[in-house]
Amino acid sequence: NTKALHTTIKMDKNSVPSIWASSQNAALHLAPEGLSILSGAFFNVIAIDPGSTTGVAWDLGDAVVAESIRLPKNEGNRIATLRTRLETLVVGFRRIAYETPFVGRFVQAARPLYHYEAVIIELGYVLGIQTLGYSPSEIKNSIGLSGRAGKPAVMARIEALGHVAADEHQADAIALLLLARQGIMPAKHRADYTRARFKKTQKRLF
Repeated sequence: NTKALHTTIKMDKNSVPSIWASSQNAALHLAPEGLSILSGAFFNVIAIDPGSTTGVAWDLGDAVVAESIRLPKNEGNRIATLRTRLETLVVGFRRIAYETPFVGRFVQAARPLYHYEAVIIELGYVLGIQTLGYSPSEIKNSIGLSGRAGKPAVMARIEALGHVAADEHQADAIALLLLARQGIMPAKHRADYTRARFKKTQKRLF
């Protein structure tokens, strides 16, 4: 079974992230060329499941590391806290994979999710890291579940695949990591790429 390390962090405006200080040295790997690099540069991708409790997962050696970030209730503090924590975590990664918001009947309930998505996209832009948004159904389908499957089913499936998630947010992040590490482009990006190639072909023909 794949080993897993898990942490849960509850943060507010008075708290200071401490896990990175203790794990920063552990995150260093020796590249084949003898260069010491961050695990993110070696394994390429970090996965984020945004929400009031945000799940994050990435590879560290033979282990999958997962973390839950519980955000404050205040909207401004929530966004600032998420950005501060993610800015620390994504250093060294080449790609950020995240779950895109799903809007059902309750549109207002999805509003914070778009704020979190904006934080991730902006952070990737500022740091020069590629961001890839995968839909919930894409993530569930990738581990053999229906797009309508609930969070308990995702958690059970992740455990069946040999991983251990401390909560449903970590399970979602791990499922996304398993998909994104394969280098599969999100469906939206594939559609955009296909349209771009079609337009380019049209210009050549006419």
